[in-house]
Amino acid sequence: MLFRSNSNYFCGNGNFSISDFRSNQEIHQNQSLKAELNGQINHQNLTHQILIGSSYLERKIKQPNYIWTDAEDYSASTNINSYAYGSISTMPNGAATYLGSTSTPIDNYSYLHKQKNLYLVDSISGFEKFTTQLGIRFVNASESWNAYWTGSGSNNKNLALPSINARYKFSDAISNYISYSEGLELGGKAPLIATNNGQSMPYKKTQQYEVGSKMLLSNNFQASMAIFQLNKPYEYTTIDSGNYGAFVQRGTQKHTGLELGLAGHLTSHLSIQSSAMAINAVTEGTGDEFDGKRAMNVPKFKASTFISYKLPNYEQTSLNGGWLYEGSKYAKRDNSVKVPQYHRLDAGLTQVIKANGTKTTISFYVENLLDKRYWRDVSEYLGDAYLIPGAPRIFRATAK
Repeated sequence: MLFRSNSNYFCGNGNFSISDFRSNQEIHQNQSLKAELNGQINHQNLTHQILIGSSYLERKIKQPNYIWTDAEDYSASTNINSYAYGSISTMPNGAATYLGSTSTPIDNYSYLHKQKNLYLVDSISGFEKFTTQLGIRFVNASESWNAYWTGSGSNNKNLALPSINARYKFSDAISNYISYSEGLELGGKAPLIATNNGQSMPYKKTQQYEVGSKMLLSNNFQASMAIFQLNKPYEYTTIDSGNYGAFVQRGTQKHTGLELGLAGHLTSHLSIQSSAMAINAVTEGTGDEFDGKRAMNVPKFKASTFISYKLPNYEQTSLNGGWLYEGSKYAKRDNSVKVPQYHRLDAGLTQVIKANGTKTTISFYVENLLDKRYWRDVSEYLGDAYLIPGAPRIFRATAK
C-alpha cells in the first residue's frame, strides 16, 4: 500500500478521494492498581517524609471488525468543484451511488501494554532555609501488537527514573527552587498512511528541567516565575520521493519556556489569578525537512486572567470575569498550515446564601461571552491533521 504525500487531504485543484472506513466493536480498555505507604522518620534534627508505592497499569486495544475500502478508483479522483452537493452518497461526474463496502471485515489490530512501577520519595526538612525532595521510580514496561498490514512486534523497557527538587528560602517572602525529573511515555502508533502502519514506536523517556522563584508581595498576594525545558523523542511519518514512508522515532522535540504568575487579593474585595507563558517548541536532530520546525498545537505565547470582585455591602455576591489568549500555532508538522490567534472572554455571577446552618453557593457563568469563533486545538490522528473548533457561547448555572 503506497500513499502519495497529498493523498489524505484536498488537492490544490479540488481533487479528492472517498473511502469507506469503519471499525466496529473497537475496544479500548485501561485497568490500574496502586498501593502506597507513607510515614515520617526523624533523624539528627532532620525530618524525612517517606512515601513508598507500587502501581500496575494494563491497556488493551482491539479492532476485530475493521473495513477500509476505496469508494472509487484513485485513477478517477473526484473534484470538489463538480461535486453534487444534494446527496453525500451520490458520486459526482454521473457515477453510480455508492452504498458502502461489501468487503469482509478483517481482524486489523490488537495491542497490549503492561507497566509495573515501584517508587520511593523522600521529602527532607529540618535545615534552616533548605528543603529537598528525592525520588526514584523503577519501571518495567512491555507491549506487544499484531497489525494486519505489517505483522506483530513487541517493545520492552526497564528504567530507573530519578527526580530531585531543592528549595532555598531567602526570606519569609522569597524562595527559589530547582528541579529535574525523568518520565516515561508510550510511543506513538504508525498511522494508516505509513508503510509500517500499526507498528508501535519504542517507549519515550522524557526529561524536564525547571528553575523558579516564588515571592510574597503583600498579604496573600503571590508572584511566581519559572524557566523550564522539556525534551522528548520526536515521531513523524517520513516522505520519500513524494510518497509517505515509514513512521519513525527520530530526533528531539524540545520545549523551552518562561512562565509568570500572579495570584491573591489586591484588595479586600478584589482577587486575581493570572498567568502568562512564552514557549519555544521546536524539533531538532531529525536529519530531514522537519529540523527546526515548530511543534504542532503549541503557541509561542498564551495568557489567562481570572478576576473576582465582591460587591461592597453585599459580601456574599461576587462578579467574575475571565480572559484567555492563545497565539497562532501550527496545524501540520511541516508548518504549512497555521491557525490564527484568539481571545476569549468569560463572565459570571456568584451568590452565597446561608440559611438554617446551610451554606449554598449559586453560580451563573457565560463562557465565550462574545460568541467568538476560533480553533481551540489542532491534533493528528491516523496521519491526518484535524482542526478542533472552540465551543460557542455557553450558559452554565450551578448550585452547591
